[in-house]
Parts: sequence; structure tokens; C-alpha cells
Amino acid sequence: MRWNAESAVELEEAKSADFNEARVIYSGSDRARVISGKRNGDWYYRASAKASNGTFSNTVKVTVRHHPIGRAFAYFTVGLVVFIATLLTILSGTRKTGSKRTMQ
Repeated sequence: MRWNAESAVELEEAKSADFNEARVIYSGSDRARVISGKRNGDWYYRASAKASNGTFSNTVKVTVRHHPIGRAFAYFTVGLVVFIATLLTILSGTRKTGSKRTMQ
């Protein structure tokens, strides 16, 4: 998330648009924040400059939907097959050329 502010801000996160049970997830003078590791669902964010006496930015709604676990394992399996094929190709090429290299 990115924001423009001339002073330190507090970034709040909530599970509902009314910000009941909101929590401050960042407080400082940076102008951006990376947020990861969220569960599926809707998340709401807003920022407030510390000097603004409670005036908040527009609310941003973020919807998180992770891939199904079956698809994640399929991607992992394809990646593993590609890795093993690459490794075997490298080892095969190394075996064919042997250790005929000389250092100068």
C-alpha cells in the first residue's frame, strides 16, 4: 500500500468496513507498506496522519483469495520436474566433458 503524507501516519486494518476492532499495523513516516500472509476474505485499510486529529483517508478494500491447495501442489510438482530435468541436463553435460579443463 502507498500513501502521500507530509508527516507520520498510522495505518489501520480491519475485517469490517466500519472498522470495529481495527488495529494499527503501521505507525511511522514511511510512504508505503507491504502486507502479506493474510487469510482469505475481505480486509479494509485506512490511514491517518498523526497530526490530523482523527481524520482518515479513503477506505481501501482488499479481497484475498488464495489458490486451492491442489493447484498449489500441482505448481510445486511441475517446478520440481523442471528442476530435476535441469539438474540432470547439467550433470549429463559435465560427465560428457569430463575433467579435461586446465587452469592457466
